[in-house]
Amino acid sequence: MDVKKPRLVAYRAGTDERVGFLEYPLSWQASFVDSADTALELEYSILAPGGELLNQAIGRGLDIAVQLPDGEKWVEPIGGRFCLMNRKRDDENPQQIVKLTCPSYSRLLAFAAVVDWSGEFGTEKRYYEQATPGKIMADLIDQAHRRGVLQTITYDFTAATDSNGRAWTGSPLSGVSFEVGASLQAVLTALAEGGYCQWGMVGRTLSMWNIDTISPRLDQMPEPVWLHAGTDITSAATDESIENLVSRALVRGSGDICFKLDNPEAPTPWGKTEKYYKMEGVGNEGTVRAMAHAELDKTTRPAKEITKQLVFPARFFPLIDYWPGAWIKAETTPATHEPARVRQITLTWDSDGLGGSVILGDRFLESQVATARNLQKLTGGATVGGNGTSATMDLTPDPGRPTRLVVGSQAFTDEYGRARASVTCHWNEGMLNGGEGQYILEGRNITADGEDAPWQSMGIYTAPQAEIASLPAGTVWEFRVAGYNGARTSPWCVSERITLARKNGAGNLPPVAGHLTSSKGIALIKYDGKVQSPTGVAVGLPADFDRIEAAITTTPSAPPYSAAVVSAVAVPATLALQASKGTQVWGWTRLVDTSGNKTRWVATTPPSVTVRGITAPDLEAGTVTANNVDAGSVTAAIAEFVQATVGNLYGSSAQFVKAIVDNLTANTAVLNTLWSDIIRGRYIEASQIVGDIVRANDLYVGGVRINPECLRNMGTINNPVDYGSTSMDGSSFDVGSSRLGSNELSVGAVKINSWGNGWIPRCDAERFAAEMLSLGEQNGDSISGRYSISYDGWQGIYCNTTFKAGGLASESTIYASGSVMASDFVKNSSRASKYDPEPVRDLTAIMRVEPVAYRPQASIDRWRQQFGEAGPSRPLKPLPERQAGWVAEDLEAAGLGIFVKHGEDGEILGVEYDAIPVALWQVLRKQQAQIEALEQRIAAAESGVRS
Repeated sequence: MDVKKPRLVAYRAGTDERVGFLEYPLSWQASFVDSADTALELEYSILAPGGELLNQAIGRGLDIAVQLPDGEKWVEPIGGRFCLMNRKRDDENPQQIVKLTCPSYSRLLAFAAVVDWSGEFGTEKRYYEQATPGKIMADLIDQAHRRGVLQTITYDFTAATDSNGRAWTGSPLSGVSFEVGASLQAVLTALAEGGYCQWGMVGRTLSMWNIDTISPRLDQMPEPVWLHAGTDITSAATDESIENLVSRALVRGSGDICFKLDNPEAPTPWGKTEKYYKMEGVGNEGTVRAMAHAELDKTTRPAKEITKQLVFPARFFPLIDYWPGAWIKAETTPATHEPARVRQITLTWDSDGLGGSVILGDRFLESQVATARNLQKLTGGATVGGNGTSATMDLTPDPGRPTRLVVGSQAFTDEYGRARASVTCHWNEGMLNGGEGQYILEGRNITADGEDAPWQSMGIYTAPQAEIASLPAGTVWEFRVAGYNGARTSPWCVSERITLARKNGAGNLPPVAGHLTSSKGIALIKYDGKVQSPTGVAVGLPADFDRIEAAITTTPSAPPYSAAVVSAVAVPATLALQASKGTQVWGWTRLVDTSGNKTRWVATTPPSVTVRGITAPDLEAGTVTANNVDAGSVTAAIAEFVQATVGNLYGSSAQFVKAIVDNLTANTAVLNTLWSDIIRGRYIEASQIVGDIVRANDLYVGGVRINPECLRNMGTINNPVDYGSTSMDGSSFDVGSSRLGSNELSVGAVKINSWGNGWIPRCDAERFAAEMLSLGEQNGDSISGRYSISYDGWQGIYCNTTFKAGGLASESTIYASGSVMASDFVKNSSRASKYDPEPVRDLTAIMRVEPVAYRPQASIDRWRQQFGEAGPSRPLKPLPERQAGWVAEDLEAAGLGIFVKHGEDGEILGVEYDAIPVALWQVLRKQQAQIEALEQRIAAAESGVRS
């Protein structure tokens, strides 16, 4: 009789898209087990049809299914889908035979880990107060899907029903926890071995059933499945072993329960044997003794496994008429026919055709399995660990998980006028067994762009309530709480988010729309100093108003949160913004309160304008000729413009001057007169003077009057002119041989003060900028600055460069983006220098930010200026050495902005390396606490063994 053999079908990895058949295998073997991983081993020549599928890059993956004939259709049994993960071949073999090892599709569950409730993996356990097997696995798989893991596996059960749609039976698992980092495969195995469910893969879908749902009594059917010797099976092999026999148990339960238990029925050919049993979480001695007796009973008889070889063609086709887990009738011993449970079915194919075997469990083995499951349920999920082996599923006494966290807030204004809010939290106690403990409260700020800051400790409390005195009003925070009993920490409760209360202040009342216009080459936004009330009525400014900010965009979309802005603190105000002539721009405003909270952007009216340059109506008729602009005749229109805008310009006033000069495009114009009341006190950059000749009777710069002689024969500013002896009107300036260029100011003999000793006693100008500033020797010390040195008008000198001095002593503050080197330099870190100190939040996320080895860009730029671009023809001069450090943007992205230095407009400048040790200290403290906890657990374990 011809036997219709099973077939092998290939699918594209992770899909149900069939790509071909493997019709000509040399041999294969597939093993099927109840509620466990199946496996397929296959030999195939890549020269045979279908072999090209097995010869492709193994990294592409391939799914292989075993399908069985069932009448006129093909059926894929439970566990019949496999993943091609291992391939071996002998390249010298002319047949090009590959040997494939393909684990079950359920093997993919080993590549997904248990994480805690937040989706992270920082806590020790994931805890369930009460759950069904379906809820546990559905939760873990759903969370894996959200992390982008296990995308090719689905499931067909729910928290309430199994895969057949029946409600989960038996008591739910109570107080069960799983180690964070354990695989989902380990969790599924623990649930099955604990007697809570059966499971199998149906294609790529994980199915779970109540116990014995897929274990029918086929031996009790009207036409029972009965395997007869010689007809359905040809041989019977029995393996027996006594290597696990135990005659004495050393038993420890919870608390002080500790005793010995002997088993007189156990064979002792070599004398007594003993085994240590630790029964976690069981505090009743009677229960512990019952469990110990059951464990010893499992070791009373030799272990026995019955294997039958199958005959084909068979009356009952394996995996179609019976399957792993089902009960059938068979000859377990010669002439003895009795019920037996199918534990494993193996099918094979080779040159001899179809074959296979079935492994059966006798009634004693099944009784032991049932006893183990009952013990699992008796301990609420705790495994009886032989010789101290820990359980995958643990129910040791934990502090209970707090529930029903409620968070509220109350707005107030502090003594500095800042809008603040106090926060109150309370929750339901979670401590088990009336135990005493503490509660850990954590919080994190949810920023305006939706980023979640790292969790930070808000304190430890002995009662289920807490109060946080002061946080910024109007901000969004998330809080969570966990219990701690001195030894273990419970899972975190469900977190709660809250927008902190605030009075109707600038941080949440948007401004009334500003009026957008354009004139004389700039965009102007006029703000009337009012805000929109919740009812839409315009009202006055709130008490915590700090400033109005304005920005323009070249599209109708609002600016980003960190956009460059122009601001004003005095309102009403007109804010001028630089823009290109002829460009269409959209205007926006927002308010900022004293706590730094910003409102949403509000569009102006009209929403947009086209930027206008200076036109004829802006100048008095008759004053503009082909070759001459008479500045002395500039009309009152310009004077009015100056008066309206100069007071509202912030930063360098050069922007104002540049806006006018850029629109005076007559390159041959002669400026006969520049009004001194416009120029006085204003800073003019060389690039802003574009006329051929500048004539001035009185020119004031920074409050210092300069004799016109110093600009004699100046020509264009882009052409440097050498001077002989030149004087500058002013008692504190004597200049010798000088050279003035657009990129360089070199000064020969310098006499700065009346003593002539070269010291600089003060700096009154708002800003001094130069591409390169060299002052030569100053009393034996030297100052070398590149790009800019600026004085802030108070006490700070800002050096965006390298600053060197042999002996540096200063009462001021030095800020440098390059390096500061000094023989004696002390950074003030006293308590008096720190304003409003508060606890540092959790900064241990720094361990997830990788440092880099880099060459400083400034060093590379100087190297290129000296030696040219790096390449095959570059000189032997090596590149600047690499340095180690962090990338500021990486720290910012990890929520560690406290280590990042920002500019006035929020741009990232660098890393505050002197603060990094604070994060490392937190890491060390956390590790120290973990070490101490482990030492306590080890000491407790050792103490228990000695007792």
